[in-house]
Amino acid sequence: MVRSHRRRKTVPHRSYPPATPGAFTMNFFIRTRTEKTEIAATTTKKAKTTAAAAYDQVDVTVDDALVFDKAWVPSVQVFENRPGVRIVWKGSPLAIQSFPYYNKLHPSEVSIASTLRLTPEQYLKCKRTLVLAAQESAKARRAFRKSDAQKLCRIDVNKVSLLWSVFNRLGWLGPK
Repeated sequence: MVRSHRRRKTVPHRSYPPATPGAFTMNFFIRTRTEKTEIAATTTKKAKTTAAAAYDQVDVTVDDALVFDKAWVPSVQVFENRPGVRIVWKGSPLAIQSFPYYNKLHPSEVSIASTLRLTPEQYLKCKRTLVLAAQESAKARRAFRKSDAQKLCRIDVNKVSLLWSVFNRLGWLGPK
């Protein structure tokens, strides 16, 4: 006896309406006032974190010798020994000659800041923040990593990463 195999046709079924017992719809957009305030209280913005706040509290008008320990003052003498500090960044350099604090930069620092399209104030704040953080990490006997540096400054993390590399090569992220 030979049986023939028939294919069964599948009939598409509609999905069940929400009124079906056991089915429910979640609406994330309808929230009570207490839920909204609870959510707002638990979230923190980068502006309120202590790491990013360090960048905001940097005063670039004060001399470096007054801010850093004696062994941690970044020396611009390094640029005399290594005159060819070059960095590569996409885009054209920013003309920073008319910005405030331009006179506080060494010509090689002007090149770094303008290539990264940073104002002199941004560059000086990043420099001071990164060196101070490296100093604090050394006191706590921890390594100052690139990821730590990226959390500190309020500029693009790729620019901070490049600044960390340059400052590390210049010897500014370690005591003399």
